[in-house]
Amino acid sequence: MLNRANLVGNQAARTPQQLAYLGDAVWSLHVRCKYLTPPKQFASYRSSAERHVSAAKQAAYLDSLLASGWQLTPAEAQLVEWAQRTPSSSLTLRAKYSAAGGQQGAYRRATAFEALLGHLSLEDPPRLQELLQRLDPALADVDRRDGAGGR
Repeated sequence: MLNRANLVGNQAARTPQQLAYLGDAVWSLHVRCKYLTPPKQFASYRSSAERHVSAAKQAAYLDSLLASGWQLTPAEAQLVEWAQRTPSSSLTLRAKYSAAGGQQGAYRRATAFEALLGHLSLEDPPRLQELLQRLDPALADVDRRDGAGGR
């Protein structure tokens, strides 16, 4: 069982990769919860969620969040910048996100998005909920554009 007390308040011991790992789970859970109703076939649940969890989409959600007027705190802005600057050698980039694939910037922004979510899940859960609610219209836009209807 996760001992959250060991993680909360121990910011100096966390890396962007650790926060991104946690933030990826937070985002995935948020997205999956959006599509639980009405009841569907398993494949429908999966395809509904998969539209939103790719690195390209996560980078777009970070961009959307910032364009919506969401103000990062100084600590959040520093974390986002730090996570985006993480050396490539410490990130495992899929081939399509490698320098040759030309999407390394999207992968770095996705890592920053996930790190922000991971950080907020540990340090400020109410702000995390605000952020996720702010992004719900962007999820709905993706669903409309993809013709999926979401829920």
